[in-house]
Amino acid sequence: MDQDSMDMGMDMSMISATLPYTIELLYAAYLCAFVCTAILFLTLRYHLVHLLQRVDTPEGSDQNPSPASSPSASAPSTISPFRLRNSQRTAERLLRINSYLTNKLSYTPYIGPLFLPAVGTILLGLVFTSIIATVLLLNADLILNPNRAGFLALTTVPFSIALANKNSIITALTGISHEKLNRLHRWMATATVILATVHMSLWIDQWRPFVWFLNLQLESTKVIYGLATYSTLCLLFLLSLPPIRYRLFRFFAFLHRLLALLFLILVCLHTAYAPRFILTGLLLLLLDNLISYSIKTHLSRARISILPARCTRLTLACDLSPRAGHHVYVLVPAVSWWQWHPFTVSAILPGGKTGGGAFTVHAQAVGRFTERLYALKDGTECLAIVAGPYGVPPRVDTYGAVLLVAGGSGATFTMGLLKEMMRSVERGGVTKRVEFVWCISGQAQLAWFRKDLDTALLSTMDTNFSLTIRIFIREEGDDGPVDIGECFQSSGPLKSFDCDPRVQLVTGRARAEDVLRGFVGDCAAGEGVCVVACGPSSLVADVSNAVARTSSLSGPRIDLHCERYSL
Repeated sequence: MDQDSMDMGMDMSMISATLPYTIELLYAAYLCAFVCTAILFLTLRYHLVHLLQRVDTPEGSDQNPSPASSPSASAPSTISPFRLRNSQRTAERLLRINSYLTNKLSYTPYIGPLFLPAVGTILLGLVFTSIIATVLLLNADLILNPNRAGFLALTTVPFSIALANKNSIITALTGISHEKLNRLHRWMATATVILATVHMSLWIDQWRPFVWFLNLQLESTKVIYGLATYSTLCLLFLLSLPPIRYRLFRFFAFLHRLLALLFLILVCLHTAYAPRFILTGLLLLLLDNLISYSIKTHLSRARISILPARCTRLTLACDLSPRAGHHVYVLVPAVSWWQWHPFTVSAILPGGKTGGGAFTVHAQAVGRFTERLYALKDGTECLAIVAGPYGVPPRVDTYGAVLLVAGGSGATFTMGLLKEMMRSVERGGVTKRVEFVWCISGQAQLAWFRKDLDTALLSTMDTNFSLTIRIFIREEGDDGPVDIGECFQSSGPLKSFDCDPRVQLVTGRARAEDVLRGFVGDCAAGEGVCVVACGPSSLVADVSNAVARTSSLSGPRIDLHCERYSL
């Protein structure tokens, strides 16, 4: 009986060894086609929304004389007013449906202090998991042929690499910024680990009943490389978990690159079918590095300005043309010879090319790099290397009403957008109302952007442009996390900026839903509203959930843009 079992095991092994691997490549192609179809869908959606926004010309857009902002500005002259109005109505309806669905899918469930992924992300993960399971099990007996799982794992590798690149071709196609694609990179990498686990465990389960055959296989070069590949992949996965990634980021970044390179080498040694997948990913990685270092990297002069509340303003002068809301990676040899740190562009300074020449970034001293930066003397000038710009900031100057919500140093993002709108208003832009909401932990943080806020108030005085500034101050004695849904607790207004009635300083915590409903309540039913949130995950989740609850198909169209900071 044992001999029969061993013969059966050998027959199964021989059958598996003689399977036509082109069939497995075919199913790998099915998975590749699904992922490419998803990218194509996101690309078409991105360009369709962009086209609809151009057709849905806001009222007053003719006040902007800049022809560059509307390449088809002369097109309406050849279209009858009736057809133009119908096109605008259709575009507005489609944009409203798109915004409504996007806002509802952005709802972020939470369990106490634990925030889950957004509803849309969860649904996308479930669809992706279902597709992988279908391709994995379709016309296959994994017990007899675990190679299907191995080929599908190989298929995910180039997509995982593409999603991790800063200059990803996926960003160029879909308009999704690389830091948001990085979340999908983690999902794709998790799928790689699961498929590799299925592939390895089922093969070992086949060999396990026959000890001599198991030992024979474990001594073979192919299996040794396979086990080494799987071990490296598991180590890569474990060291990428949030506790290590957040608390030991430098350690994570170094080992992640090292282990990823080792994994790519080992998997090519494990199977001759791997190079066709790995080379695709390596080509994308090479393209990313070529763009990063040959096109997007610039030498810069940097000047350090020390601000209250442990904040540093870094003024950079280089041949770079960022927009407000872009972020850059900065290497300061006086602080670290190898560590690049991301910073959001908080202001574009005049004096260079349009939108370029010099700009500022702000950094709160919360980590080793920013602590060393803050330790430099005020007025220090040094050399810096700047890579960028990155990110896809919203075009807030195309909306009639804009609500900017920031927490702590997240104001570097919203302040840049506010300044961009100020310049747009001077050129006759369409934005008529802005509310700037800033949640801070102490009055000393007001000094970061006090002059900028004063300038914005002064420039909009006695104009048709409505600017409201609301600053919620949580004093040091009011410690503890901000609870989702907690009503804002007011202890009365503080002294406003020069007694300007447009400024409200309130001690307490802000509830995003109250702020949003008060702002949207003053908007017309057909008006376009842009809500921008930047700050810690709790604040962004609060704003996202408020927008999801407030959005409707009959009220103002609300477009949401979120940037998460982990402070």
